[in-house]
Amino acid sequence: MKKYFSKERNTFVKGRSKKNVKVMISVFDLDKTIIKVDCEGLFYKVAYVKKIISSSTLREFFRFQEKYKNGKFEPMEHLEFQNKVIIKYKLRSRKGFLKYFISKYLRKNLNWTVYNEMLSREVVLISTASNHFLASKVNKYLLGSKNIICTSLDNPKRGYLPINYGIGKCKNLDIWIKKNNYKLCEVEFFTDSINDLPLLLKANRRFIVNPDVKLIKKSLKLSNRIILFTE
Repeated sequence: MKKYFSKERNTFVKGRSKKNVKVMISVFDLDKTIIKVDCEGLFYKVAYVKKIISSSTLREFFRFQEKYKNGKFEPMEHLEFQNKVIIKYKLRSRKGFLKYFISKYLRKNLNWTVYNEMLSREVVLISTASNHFLASKVNKYLLGSKNIICTSLDNPKRGYLPINYGIGKCKNLDIWIKKNNYKLCEVEFFTDSINDLPLLLKANRRFIVNPDVKLIKKSLKLSNRIILFTE
């Protein structure tokens, strides 16, 4: 039985109907939020060490990461690059390596504070700009959420925008809410990234995880915010 928000009582109450009560949707970013590290960045490093990808591929990936840090990220170009890497190195067929990577490198980097918050919520959506190829496997083998939206060229087949980044996260969340028939809802959002500012502004309650100075300054203008500093 799920807990729903009762406006009259100002609490969450148990119930099955999505029509007459307000549900709290808990949205979680993935990288540096539920997981302490950048999953894709670590994946590329380990894949290079294991001689699965070349040094030139690793350098190209880091070029995109620098653009991301500097606010000059080109998400579609990055998606196309990653899809070429996946095909070139036949990464989809390396299921053993994916399980090894998640078990050895990501499990120990779980942010237990945020992960336990996720487990305590009734309606959870993981929303990440990361490529579906890796993010979906991290969720499958480690996190176990029923709901996840990633960046993927196949998203339009499921009714979502291909790029789940910036304002795209807001639009895909709206699509997900409509698909799941949540007539009345509020949103709480956990993230570390200033690139998620559009969804932070949209959310009713904000949990800002280990923010940098830039995000702290931006968040000072937001109501209903909680800053979480975790180990």
